Parts: sequence; C-alpha cells; structure tokens
Amino acid sequence: MRFQPILRRAFLAMAVAAATSLAVSVPAQANPAEDYVQGNINKGLAVLNNKQLSTEQRRSQFEGFLLGLTDMKRIADFTLGQYRRTASPVDLADSRAAYAASQKQRGLERLVREAERKHHAAITPQARGRTRRDHMAARAASEDHRRKHGVIMTKVGVRRRERYGKAR
Repeated sequence: MRFQPILRRAFLAMAVAAATSLAVSVPAQANPAEDYVQGNINKGLAVLNNKQLSTEQRRSQFEGFLLGLTDMKRIADFTLGQYRRTASPVDLADSRAAYAASQKQRGLERLVREAERKHHAAITPQARGRTRRDHMAARAASEDHRRKHGVIMTKVGVRRRERYGKAR
C-alpha cells in the first residue's frame, strides 16, 4: 500500500524534471523587436560607459543617440491633435520646433534639480563647492536655452511648465 504513493511521487518528480529539461534545451527563437531593443540598449550603455569622453561629451552624445531613436516630428504633430489637419506648414514647423525646445528645456530642468539635490547632500566643504559650481552651471545652461528659444517657465501647482511667447 505504501509503495504506490512513493512510486507516484517519483513518477511525478521525473515528469517535472523531464519537462524542465526539455524547456531549457529548446533554443529561443530570435525576435527582431527584442534584438532591436537590446542593440539600442547596448549602444546607449556604450556611450554612457565611455570613460574617454568628458561628462558633457557623454551627455551630448547620449542626447543625440536618444533623439535619433525618437520621432520628434511625429510626437509634436500628435500633441496638436485635431488642429494638425488645419494648421499651415509654417505653423506645423513652428510647433515642432517649440515642442523640441520644450523637451530640451524639461531635460535641462531635470539636470538643475539633480545638481541641486547633490549640492544639498554634499558633506565636505570641497564637495559643497564643487556641487555648487555644477548647480550654477546647470542653471546657466537652462537659462541660456530659455533665452535662445523663447521658453517661458510658468508655475502650475507645484510643477513648472513652459510656454512660448513674450514674457508678461
């Protein structure tokens, strides 16, 4: 009587082991989408891990890499919604440029906040001095971009948003 449950357990264990070994031994089929994504991840990591470049050069190359992957024209057109159909080509071009500038500004604002967090977290006087310089440089880059592209930052609740036009 006791022999049957042991035999049943042994048979089930062998069946599970066989199924597992078959699942592991079957080679995975190459998926073009996964290959594309993994290839781009590897390219991005190669840029970020390149220690021969300065931080600013790495940031610039990585930004260019990401912009190459992103269809900014299509995204900008999508943000216009139904108004895209009635907009003139000049208005569309202006809208695309404004969208690209706003996204760049949002990235610069993130860098300002990151530099500010690092400054507040610095412990030693040398680190505080270095992070303060980094913070001021990030703020200057953000301000230069706003002036160059006419981006005006406005407060919306606790968030800041950009708009275009003359300052009020």
